Amino acid sequence: MKTFESRFEKVHALIAAIRANRHELVDVAVQDTGFTFRECNMEVDGILLCLQKHTCCILK
Repeated sequence: MKTFESRFEKVHALIAAIRANRHELVDVAVQDTGFTFRECNMEVDGILLCLQKHTCCILK
């Protein structure tokens, strides 16, 4: 069970890191891809939502 808990903690740490560095991630994505700020912002939102749903499903 320790492996499961460890993975769960890592996913939560990843969510926190993405939130903490959100603006930098979006800025780099805009520069790297040439997409608009809005498009890249929506992608980051989608990633966060997916990770959050994944952790919610694990708890059930």
